[in-house]
Amino acid sequence: MIFFPLQQEPERSLLLSAPDYADQIKNIDFIVESMPDDFFLIVKEHPTQGPPTRDWRKISDYKKILDNHRVIFMHPSVPADEIIKKSKSKYSYFSRPNQ
Repeated sequence: MIFFPLQQEPERSLLLSAPDYADQIKNIDFIVESMPDDFFLIVKEHPTQGPPTRDWRKISDYKKILDNHRVIFMHPSVPADEIIKKSKSKYSYFSRPNQ
C-alpha cells in the first residue's frame, strides 16, 4: 500500500511550492499508473476540507477517486499515523502529513 494524503484546497503552499502537482486528482491517476500491480493507493481527505472552513471538492472528483479499483478512500477521521504504519510508502507534497 502507498499512502497519499490529500491537501486542503485551495492551498497556498501547494499552488506556490508545487504548481505542477496542484491537480491532486490527476496525481492519484499518475501514482496508480506508476505503482506495482499488486499495490493499492490509500487516499485520505484532509480533515479540514469541507465546512465550516472550506468547500468540499467537486462531486465528480470524489467519484473519480471512488471509481478507481486500485484506490482505497479513507475517512478523514482515520489517523494518518495509523495508515503510515501499515503502508510501504507515502507520497506527499510536504515532509509529513498533518492529518
